Amino acid sequence: MGQRPKVGKPVQYSPSGHLRYANRGPNSRLVFTYRLIVAVHIFADMIWLGSIATVGALIAQRDTKHLQARGLAARWAYIRLSVPAFAIAFIAGGACLLADPSHALLRLPSMHAKLTLAAGVIGLHHWIGGAARRIADGSRQVPISPLPPVLLLAAACGAALLGVLKPF
Repeated sequence: MGQRPKVGKPVQYSPSGHLRYANRGPNSRLVFTYRLIVAVHIFADMIWLGSIATVGALIAQRDTKHLQARGLAARWAYIRLSVPAFAIAFIAGGACLLADPSHALLRLPSMHAKLTLAAGVIGLHHWIGGAARRIADGSRQVPISPLPPVLLLAAACGAALLGVLKPF
């Protein structure tokens, strides 16, 4: 059933095998709130990354016949999906760092690497959004390279792996 619990804290296992503490003290609501914020951060990340990858895919297609129409669709997805999901993910991620009950996240070297990759994802997010705007308003007549959306997804996957595995 995993690692042994710390001494002095009575534990129980739920029917599904998950560890839970028997005596729910005053901190149990804080732990629940922290986990809820982490869940909101992850859900917002999924929507944000899926939508910005879609925006990148729309404006990276080589066909220039309907480029401006695809740019308008990409701009709509950027404004209506990517930006709000990014804002929620950013705020929830910051709240996770500030509300970490153990105060250990920022001391992990892997968290610094994760946040560096996240900064790269944010930069690519804004670059792709700007390209979508220029294509939609007609000031850019050629599609973008497929490299930025691929780099965005690679950096996002790397950040997710570092956030979950915490290898160092």
